[in-house]
Amino acid sequence: MLGAPPKIPTGKAAIWDSASGKWVPDMPRHQAAKLAQLTADYQAATEAGVSYQGAMFESDDHSQLELAKVLTAIANGWTLPTGFAWIDAANNPHQVPDLAWPQGLAQAMADHKAALFARLQAAKATVRAATSITAVNKAVL
Repeated sequence: MLGAPPKIPTGKAAIWDSASGKWVPDMPRHQAAKLAQLTADYQAATEAGVSYQGAMFESDDHSQLELAKVLTAIANGWTLPTGFAWIDAANNPHQVPDLAWPQGLAQAMADHKAALFARLQAAKATVRAATSITAVNKAVL
């Protein structure tokens, strides 16, 4: 009669392979953990800010929503008031002289998010195609 497998190595995600009589890496668990890490890295990177006209601007969901509200208001006939400014991540005001300025910031945010999303998809594909823990760990955003 076969005895119970030896205790799983501490801190390791492994499954018992009865054919080899060894603990082997639990690839699905490693892959799931890496995919979760990549998704968290993506979310953090989308909110880290974008550079526009020499300044860093916040790019979190709230900032994007506020920018969208301004663009919608302008599209519906709102005129930018004299002295209207957008505040950067360092809390410095940037004058918004015309519609092109907030449109440019919105484009920078969209480009930033699109580039990160493409990198996320490539990293996720790498993880899903990996056949070793080393290959899973090589995937980065």
